Amino acid sequence: MTFQDRRSGPALTGVCRLPMRRTAQAGIPFQREAGVPVMYKARSLTPGFRAGILVVDTVLVAVKAVAALLPAHNARVPIYPRVSPIREGLPMNCHATRLKDGLRRFIA
Repeated sequence: MTFQDRRSGPALTGVCRLPMRRTAQAGIPFQREAGVPVMYKARSLTPGFRAGILVVDTVLVAVKAVAALLPAHNARVPIYPRVSPIREGLPMNCHATRLKDGLRRFIA
């Protein structure tokens, strides 16, 4: 199963298109596959890493499409806010039936 819109049924094909479409409709700026610098000892290292989705330049969304988020998926997300200027990480499992079932919030 994938995210479902209560009015239109199953989400469109592709990973997480419905939540991104809703974000765009709400006028919230976001970037897909945004480059994020990695900071180490007050230095910016290049290349950094590519964020799945970067919302308002403050929240990094790590997009997954798995049956369930495993501890290994959740273990990676808290690292991103520690090594980048982004202070909040959010793994999003697009395979969950409801959006709230596929989210977990991490703040550095």
